[in-house]
Amino acid sequence: MKLTDMKRQSIVDAAVLEFQENGFSAARINRIAERAQVSKRTLYNHFESKEALFDEIVEIIMARNASVRHVSYDPNQPIRDQLIAETEAIVAEVADDTYIGLNRVIASEYLRDKELARKIFSREEVTTDPVSGIIDAAMKAGALRQADPTFAASQYHALVKHFFVWPHFLLGEAPPFPQSKTEIIEECVDMFLARYET
Repeated sequence: MKLTDMKRQSIVDAAVLEFQENGFSAARINRIAERAQVSKRTLYNHFESKEALFDEIVEIIMARNASVRHVSYDPNQPIRDQLIAETEAIVAEVADDTYIGLNRVIASEYLRDKELARKIFSREEVTTDPVSGIIDAAMKAGALRQADPTFAASQYHALVKHFFVWPHFLLGEAPPFPQSKTEIIEECVDMFLARYET
């Protein structure tokens, strides 16, 4: 990694910490520069404003979302196996400490700024749901009973996020259950299939 890229990354990392600790509105460029161990001039060479730093954090999250390798529905494979594989890929991403930290930063802002929330949630990286695609294809293939695939996917996500996102996001804790991650994923899939499998 080039020195300029290392400095840019250190600035972003420092901004994440500053935004987490003080919120976006109370965050200060001089503190971000101090954390990153760069001059304010160097910081402004990379990012013209605090808002540009926030936008960069959003772009990092979107790029991470887009980089997850999702499962494409295969009618020749059991739907249970495919949903488990897809859920494992999603959980590996959304339960990651860095991902959770980045999301905490932007969540605090879109709770305050509804227009920003609409802007973020309307992006293709957010609106495109691979799970909904799998469910839709499985319904068309007859592996799942006919229903609204978007609604079914929302039910599915609610199950998974209850165990793997909210405890970590809100409390910084693992799911408070004795089951392993694999067992919880399998239970979520089986509950979903109990409702939708033909």
